[in-house]
This record gives sequence, C-alpha cells and structure tokens, in this order.
Amino acid sequence: MARGMTLEERSFVNLVNFFKPELMRVMEGEPVEDVIPQKSTRRTLRNHGVLVKRKVLVTEEAKKVLKDE
Repeated sequence: MARGMTLEERSFVNLVNFFKPELMRVMEGEPVEDVIPQKSTRRTLRNHGVLVKRKVLVTEEAKKVLKDE
C-alpha cells in the first residue's frame, strides 16, 4: 500500500482500476446500462463514489485515478 493512503482510499483506487475499461467507455459517452448491465454492480460503484448517484457519470475523484494510472 502506498504511504499516506488509507485502506478506504486504496480500496477506491483498486475498484476504479478493476473497472477501468468500463469506466473509460462511460466517460466516452456510452450508456452505463450497456457498459455495466448488472444493476448490483452499478449500485456498488455508486455506493463507493465511483459513479454519481441519480446520474450515471464517473465522479471527478474516479477520473483523477483513471488519469494517474
């Protein structure tokens, strides 16, 4: 684990990296329902701050992680 990173922060980074191909497609404008068809997965991503609630967009924090990798 990187220094200065909490377990929660590291878990967020890992989650974003795991779904990186899907999140990149969503950022390019594809409907999230087509990219991530499982509702439970979309809910998990929203609950962990990767997707914006009520709007299916990638959060700014997740975008930063995607650009850093």
